[in-house]
Amino acid sequence: MISMKQIFIIIFLLLTNQTFFSQETVTKNDSVSTKKTWIKEIDSLHPVNGVAVGVIVYQTVNDTLEGEFKVYDEKEILRFKANVFDNKKEGAAYSYNHKGELEEIRSYSNDIAISRIFIDHRGRIYRTANYNFKELKHGEEVSFFKNGNVWIKRIWKDGKLEKETYFYRNGSIKNIYFQDEDEKLIRIENYKRNGKLKEVVKQ
Repeated sequence: MISMKQIFIIIFLLLTNQTFFSQETVTKNDSVSTKKTWIKEIDSLHPVNGVAVGVIVYQTVNDTLEGEFKVYDEKEILRFKANVFDNKKEGAAYSYNHKGELEEIRSYSNDIAISRIFIDHRGRIYRTANYNFKELKHGEEVSFFKNGNVWIKRIWKDGKLEKETYFYRNGSIKNIYFQDEDEKLIRIENYKRNGKLKEVVKQ
């Protein structure tokens, strides 16, 4: 004989399953949104993220790219991964070298990489750069010494270099180069290692 407790458990499970299935159902056109995972060989004439031989693994919802997008080389090493929404890359994406080591992080917005972080074989950041939606350098581009201090800092505006600053290893400014809208050098400021201004050269 089934006890009341067992009956309540059965009812609870039925209600839970009903709720679960109802969350999968799309009311519009009475269709169901199903996420599918695909594996496709890379066309060697059209490399993907620098990989000419290998496969891409991606997900779709109703024939639209949506979910994870990954690239593997012929040795099955992950070389690139990103998130895709409505056929466009969004958010952080990661690139790996042939050893599977992280070498670059990109930030995507509407399928355009608006920032990039470059990493050496020891896992240290050696350069960062920012871009506008025309894929031109825009904002700061920074290169680093191995000790982590800033080596070069460049300021870009719509793909044109406006200002370039070099640093000593101790972190103090060494030289500053100023350029006009046509990227013509107009002034140089030279500094001593102690941070004091040494000279100003006008072009």
